[in-house]
Amino acid sequence: MTGSNAVMLTLALAFGLLASFGILRGLRAARRRASVHADLPAAVVASATLPAPTLATVAPVLPSAPLKATVHYTDAKGQSSVREVVIHSRKLQGEGRHALNVRESGNPTPKIYLIERISRLDYTVEGELWSLTSAGLIRELLVSAIPLKGERPPRHARPAPQTEPQEPEETVETSLAPAPLAGPAPLASLLPSGARGFAVIDLETTGFGADHRILEIAVLRLEPDGLLKDVWDTLVHPGMAIPGGKAQEKHRIHDRMVTNAPSFSAVAADLAARLDGHVLVAHNLPFDQGFLERRLAAVAGIRINLGRGLNTMQGRESLESLCQRLGVDLPPEQAHSALVDARALAQALLEGINHLKPAEAAVAVERNGATGGCELQPRSAVQTELQTTEVPEGWKSLPVPLVAGTEFIKTDVSDAVADALAQHLGLVYRKAQKVPVRRKPTFLLADDLASNNTKMREAKQLQLPVLLVCDIKDLAAGSEAMGWVYDPGEELSAMD
Repeated sequence: MTGSNAVMLTLALAFGLLASFGILRGLRAARRRASVHADLPAAVVASATLPAPTLATVAPVLPSAPLKATVHYTDAKGQSSVREVVIHSRKLQGEGRHALNVRESGNPTPKIYLIERISRLDYTVEGELWSLTSAGLIRELLVSAIPLKGERPPRHARPAPQTEPQEPEETVETSLAPAPLAGPAPLASLLPSGARGFAVIDLETTGFGADHRILEIAVLRLEPDGLLKDVWDTLVHPGMAIPGGKAQEKHRIHDRMVTNAPSFSAVAADLAARLDGHVLVAHNLPFDQGFLERRLAAVAGIRINLGRGLNTMQGRESLESLCQRLGVDLPPEQAHSALVDARALAQALLEGINHLKPAEAAVAVERNGATGGCELQPRSAVQTELQTTEVPEGWKSLPVPLVAGTEFIKTDVSDAVADALAQHLGLVYRKAQKVPVRRKPTFLLADDLASNNTKMREAKQLQLPVLLVCDIKDLAAGSEAMGWVYDPGEELSAMD
């Protein structure tokens, strides 16, 4: 063989090897995109001698919830979009339909997606990207991987690689299955010796610093086995005007609501007696316990050690996120009410919170000589009373149709509440620092007509209708709501 022939043969072999390597890579990539074949008619698939794809071949590695994914979704209006979401759980909607509880990227408000409206699903497992475009396979994967609301998510493992069968070794016994997730500890085991039970607490405050005051307290006492013993809650007069801002947008407590509420010193003796011998449970326990310690220390006649209880917050996870993960209902329009939050937290405790370790010490009252016996003012009773009292002077009612797409802004209401109502009623919530004049919204959403902040004053001046959360939260989309418009003439007439 001549030198030139040898070179030509070597080059041919090299090109052959490269081509084979390219074919192998192409086959491997085709396997990753095998779901595309699921969209082809069966006859086409058969003619191409390709086996019909199954979930086991298209997605051999199942993900686990919560699942971060990119979905191509078509909404009820027929509009399609690509959305970055985290899928937490699912629930049955009847007739075999499954709805997903998801959070969209950049939006804290939970959303409901129907599996049937997802046309493509992209997700990553163990660093590898997988895609599904077949409606049947998308449904099968989500039903297999996403737990029903209230159930614990399954943990899926990468299957063992297929190898040639070998002779088993006599003395070696191994398992490729992962170790099971550690479940929550039995409830009673979280109590120290001698504790009477749990005291699930929640506070609403004027702000977050040490110089702020308590506005609302709720305590749910539970027996060691979790049985509800009693419920205690009240608004608290802070001894000062309630400042506006982010804190007030969350707790939604206004000066008028605490007019007849007891002071903290008036309820301190009763509160201390209820906490005695119980383990404190709170979401962000250091915050709530710190507030209680400072306020109780200022009450003459009380000496108390609040112990070392159970902090249900892990990292920076919010109570809303914890409840959603455990399947506990906590409507955003009701969150940040002390009693509502405490009830949700107590239910989460019963569902089981994995990271909790046994409490080190229960509350111990060393001295309780303060006077008590005042009348409590629960938020629910006060709100009912305010809703039935006369409307402040100068306001007149008018109907406001809640037409789909109606734009509104808000004041003294949290973004979560505004978003939830917008989604429920098919409206559009616009964030605004003040009432726009050129592109005026249809109404201003508020909690109380007696508010005197900047937006409320602007709404009065522009005679912009004001809708109260309590008046529209139970309405259906497309219905008519009772609105209020400020008319200075009405106030003058009342004075005459």
